[in-house]
Amino acid sequence: MGFFDLHGLVIEAIEPASDSSPISSQLAKGNRLLHLCYRVPDLQSAIASARSKGLLPLAKPVPAKAFDGLKIAWLFSRTMGLFELLETPREK
Repeated sequence: MGFFDLHGLVIEAIEPASDSSPISSQLAKGNRLLHLCYRVPDLQSAIASARSKGLLPLAKPVPAKAFDGLKIAWLFSRTMGLFELLETPREK
């Protein structure tokens, strides 16, 4: 588990916490890439834009331990699958 750099693309490698983990069920189906995460400067605007294109928010944004408490939001598309949005601080 952890993050690593692949030619400028940051990859997070994860593993199931148990046999009943959602990750375990995806691996059993042969799925390897579970979702893409996009950094966005304004989480609420990004969610609104994604919604207008048919993506469905799965829950309210929450602070993420893996990203030092920055907020993330999960969205789902029936045609493209799962997406994660990560709100990054705006540069000053």
